[in-house]
Amino acid sequence: MIRSALLASGILLSSAIAGHASDAPGSAAGLLSSAEELFPIVAVAGDAAAQADDRIRALNASMRANYARTLSRVSASIDPVLVVQFDGVGGTFNLRDGDRFVRVQPVPASYELAKSVAHVPLDLFVIIAPYLDAPAGGEWQAPLSASATRIRAALEHLETVNLGDTAKADTKIVLTESLAFADGALARREFSQADYMTYSRRIFDAVGRLRAYAAEIQIGAIIAQLKAWRAEMGEERWRDLSAAVIAPYTLSQGDGVTQVLRRMMDPERVERRLIKVGGDYGNNLDVAISVFGRLYLDGLAARLVFAQDLPMGQEMTQSLSTSRDLMSVPASEVVDRLLR
Repeated sequence: MIRSALLASGILLSSAIAGHASDAPGSAAGLLSSAEELFPIVAVAGDAAAQADDRIRALNASMRANYARTLSRVSASIDPVLVVQFDGVGGTFNLRDGDRFVRVQPVPASYELAKSVAHVPLDLFVIIAPYLDAPAGGEWQAPLSASATRIRAALEHLETVNLGDTAKADTKIVLTESLAFADGALARREFSQADYMTYSRRIFDAVGRLRAYAAEIQIGAIIAQLKAWRAEMGEERWRDLSAAVIAPYTLSQGDGVTQVLRRMMDPERVERRLIKVGGDYGNNLDVAISVFGRLYLDGLAARLVFAQDLPMGQEMTQSLSTSRDLMSVPASEVVDRLLR
């Protein structure tokens, strides 16, 4: 599994992101610095001990340069391979199958629309959250007024939105109640935690149905796309598929894409050929620390947005407060039904 993870990480660099041009075994040479550039050891400055240390360090630098070259060549030979990127609209799927490279976003726009509506209460929460203890200051009024304007515009054009009838009805509930909360707070120039919790309880069932609707749209589209590719490739070649799912820590467990791949890839090989690759954070310390901020903020929001006395509210709170994907439960239900 470790070697598979290393190889698939190399895929992201050499193929899926850079494009198909890097597939040739020798193509990595132009992307990498030479060993001499990475570890100059000529005319080493310092005393004898420092020079000796630098020469030892040069051995490791040499290993890293040579490892990168070999890794790039080995990664280019892994075929077929699928890399899935989280993009906020259901996933971007990058398939390299021999000489063919295909990039698609198979999930319909209705998935993004349903999630956008379900995120409205979170939008309102993050505006007022810093002022829950002192709302009289007024700094929250301008961003809340801007959100209210956007909600009002969305309501005015709701009839032409690309959503099913039930989802459209739930959208109307969420947007109407959200606008009432925002307008009320702005008119009073104050709000309370109790006000927000009363509002969130009114829309809770509609948000839950929109979440299930989004899962239905996403999972159905992903399964259809993967089945089409499997038919094109044939069962024998499909068995050789390797797949990497790029996801940040806060969406790393139970996401629908991974659930579908785990069910559709060869059961004897999936444990070795399906991996998760961390995304978004890299080596940036400030961004990495922001993960903790997101977990704390999401955890607090979950306890106010979701009904804590209901099983679904408790499940959604657990998801938003941990590394489990908020869509994991409805996605699992759809996967079980469509891939029995």
